[in-house]
Amino acid sequence: MAGRYLLLNITAHGIDATTVERTFSKTRQKEYAFAPLDALQDPLEDASRYQQALTVIATQIDLTASAEAVVFISSQDVCFRNLSLPFTSPGKIFQVLPFELAPYLPGNDYVSAFVSQDVCFVQNQQLILTASVAASMVSDITACLEAYKIRPGLITPRGYALAVSYMETRKKTPDHIFIHLGPNDITFVLIAGSKPVMVRALAASDRMDDLVAETVFHMVTGFRQKSGLDTRFDLCLAPEQGSADTTEMTRKLTQMMSQHAFFRTDTITAMAPDTGAISDILFQTPRLVLNFSQKPYGPGAFFHKFRSEILATGVMGAIIFALLVFSLYQNIVGLEKQIAAIRDTSAGLYQKTFPQNEILPGHSPLLLMQARVKQALQQKGGTNRSRDMNQTPDIAAIDVLYELSSRIPSDMNAQLSRLLFNHGQVTISGNTDSFNTVDRLKNVLETSDIFKTVTINTADAGKTDDKIFFQFNISL
Repeated sequence: MAGRYLLLNITAHGIDATTVERTFSKTRQKEYAFAPLDALQDPLEDASRYQQALTVIATQIDLTASAEAVVFISSQDVCFRNLSLPFTSPGKIFQVLPFELAPYLPGNDYVSAFVSQDVCFVQNQQLILTASVAASMVSDITACLEAYKIRPGLITPRGYALAVSYMETRKKTPDHIFIHLGPNDITFVLIAGSKPVMVRALAASDRMDDLVAETVFHMVTGFRQKSGLDTRFDLCLAPEQGSADTTEMTRKLTQMMSQHAFFRTDTITAMAPDTGAISDILFQTPRLVLNFSQKPYGPGAFFHKFRSEILATGVMGAIIFALLVFSLYQNIVGLEKQIAAIRDTSAGLYQKTFPQNEILPGHSPLLLMQARVKQALQQKGGTNRSRDMNQTPDIAAIDVLYELSSRIPSDMNAQLSRLLFNHGQVTISGNTDSFNTVDRLKNVLETSDIFKTVTINTADAGKTDDKIFFQFNISL
């Protein structure tokens, strides 16, 4: 995502808003604002609290400069669950997801997302990690942003987003337990093979140290038993600013890690969340992101996202089609003019030849002229193939055959294979034993009274049998 966009972090206490400007070299946070939800929430209009918060934020920062938004929500508002399905097609998974999750969700109006896994808990079935959030919450956030002409590009749980961001920066150690400590919730993400596999979420309280250690132990134990893998994990702790002190929690986790062989070491990696870096990494790895901003709530609709480009392409296509139709019309008009000119020429010729006859509408002058010529020839006793006898004498084909058979001596080794008789021209083809015989044959045929000229077209030696193949043209 290039340019300026809006980051919203929605918690139980309020909404943190940050405008982020991204260039090719770096990402900078420009403006920051905070709106407390508790102070703005109207009990009679609970769905409008986001709109009230954005109204307060708009008085502190310029929202019109951002065209897209990244929205982080609390993991407490999301239902996470693992499912095993007998197919891997994303389209099929989306179709059956509402039915598969319905028994586990308190209600039917939910927006769900999923991430496919490489491991499996059920043999020959695809393991997927699902996340569901109330559709009313997503639609409320989307409507509030659209009021400022901002498109929600990403709506995702903040704790899970931090885990994906951490995973992308730690690819050399693909197996982790990531613990996000927020002011109001704690999110556990089990990462195996550089993919998030299991997620748990708890509400934050003052005495959570033992429960956090137990949750980590149960997640690791459950994964190893269900997958059948002997995977060992590292541990990462990511406390948010304003969360509870982690000294005692770190001690409990270290003690638990030292007692079990489920972990690589008994040390815990610490991570300070960077909001700008998180959003950049999430947009680079959409396949691992649980994004609730989908149809009909956000830019998941292809037309909604590329509306201006599609409209521009449609206009250009319409213009090109109109130009093609106009060009075709011009060609048709040109051809019609040529046909009309030819018809006028043939009509003029017909009128000059037969001035006493009129061309009736719909009749072809050329066909009429051919009919008149044929009729005139028939009246004079000729045929439509009559010609000037001085140029093309009317000699019967049987006379030509007789002349050929009588002129060629019986002792001449010449065999004719083809004879073509057409309008005063005779073409003969055949083979003989030598070029001398070809010359003798030519001389013999020239003595005929009906053969005017005899021309040797070709005389070639054959590749086998020592034969000479020839072709003569004889004019009558």
